[in-house]
Parts: sequence; C-alpha cells; structure tokens
Amino acid sequence: MPIRKEWLEFTPQNVAAVTDKDGVYELGDADKNVIFIRGTANLRPTLQENLADTEPCLKKAKFFRFEEVFMYTMRESELIQQHMRLNKKLPECNEEII
Repeated sequence: MPIRKEWLEFTPQNVAAVTDKDGVYELGDADKNVIFIRGTANLRPTLQENLADTEPCLKKAKFFRFEEVFMYTMRESELIQQHMRLNKKLPECNEEII
C-alpha cells in the first residue's frame, strides 16, 4: 500500500511542521514522480538534511509526503519493493545515493 497522504511542497516551512517521530517519506520531482524513498527514526531532521543536501538528484525534489510508522525499515522496504514492481527500477535518487 503506497503512502496515502497528499503531496506537500518541499519547503522549509512545510518540513518544519513535520513530526520528529519514526516514519517513512517519499520525495517527488516537479511532476510528483517518486525519486527517493527513505525510512528514518526522526522525520523532521532527516527531511531538513535533504532540503540542505547538495546531491544533484535530491535537488530535483519539489514535493514530499510522509507517514509515521514505528517499524520504518520494514515500511521503507515495502515501499521500495512496490515502486520496483510498478517501475522495474529503484527510485532515481535511491539508485544514485546507494
């Protein structure tokens, strides 16, 4: 099951409103295509790091969505597997950053 939340603009203001709990998030490009999937023990600081990242691939991120989930590593794997089933490849930035 994909993340069922609406896409939010990937801005410092929107990221500042995110919880600091465990969870997963997706970054989307200008067309809201998923380019990065990650699980983390602390959503807000991790998203803030992504905003400041100079990695060219992450600079393409214009939108994000997230969900709180305690078992974030399992959920991250599930989302990546779903993406691969649908697209036959990893999200673009997951490929480049690995």
